Amino acid sequence: MGVFSRKHIPTSPFPPVLSRSNSIMTFEYRDSGPGHRPAEIYQYHCLVIPVQTEAIRIITTQNGEARRLTLHQNDIALAWAGTDAAWTWLDPARVILIWIDPDAFDAFLEIELRLLLPDRDQIAERIITDPDLRGAAERIRQAVENAGIGSDIIFDALARVFLVLFARRHLGNTQLRSRSMPEFGVGEYTRIVDYIEAHLDTKITPSELAKLVGMSEAVFSRKFKLKVGKSPMRFVKEVRLEAATKQVLGGVMGFSEIAMACGFSDQAHFSRSFKAHHGVSPKQFRRSRT
Repeated sequence: MGVFSRKHIPTSPFPPVLSRSNSIMTFEYRDSGPGHRPAEIYQYHCLVIPVQTEAIRIITTQNGEARRLTLHQNDIALAWAGTDAAWTWLDPARVILIWIDPDAFDAFLEIELRLLLPDRDQIAERIITDPDLRGAAERIRQAVENAGIGSDIIFDALARVFLVLFARRHLGNTQLRSRSMPEFGVGEYTRIVDYIEAHLDTKITPSELAKLVGMSEAVFSRKFKLKVGKSPMRFVKEVRLEAATKQVLGGVMGFSEIAMACGFSDQAHFSRSFKAHHGVSPKQFRRSRT
């Protein structure tokens, strides 16, 4: 997943408090309102997810049809790409906005996950109620807010979990090309990430990670790769490298200290892995950015 910049996201008088993007999805957290977002034809699917416990009264106009809605904590309002939509918030609102590139989303599901999607004109605008999907969005917010070790990698993986959950539950006649799609939810993923972050300076094995979620190593590795898009050990290595990169840029720790803190066997192993990932040695990388 790369930089999200191909299309236009509607503007708002209230800038996001938090935001993060990849090639399929942009996440925004906004604390605003009452307010108004003027009519505009959406180039992305948009999901509006309340964070607060208080209800939010909204007037939404979509393709010329005005509706009054009340969003409760586990409700999610949807507006599909191609909709001419305007929103008016009648109450102060703390909401998560998820913007999904429709073409990238279709390719992601059909090619990577082998999901068959319905035609877009079969998917009506609606409100859904889904505590699990809201919980997945909240986990993304926490990851973006904390922006800790491996934050970019963790965001991409959490976005993937969210998109798969959304597609499987709420896209009508979505079907699988394969016989089954193993379940691997936000809870399991969160336990894996928390464990990796807490044991970054030690050896981590697939069997240890599998035990955390109560699976055999073979089943866990298969489910993890299907959901996250990479093997568990590749994911661990990328988290180590992202953490090490931040330490290199920090300029405080020596390279041997960084290697030890981030779980590489020695400085030589760290330097080889770093150069393979960035194209330059840690020393050259640090010098080029100071």
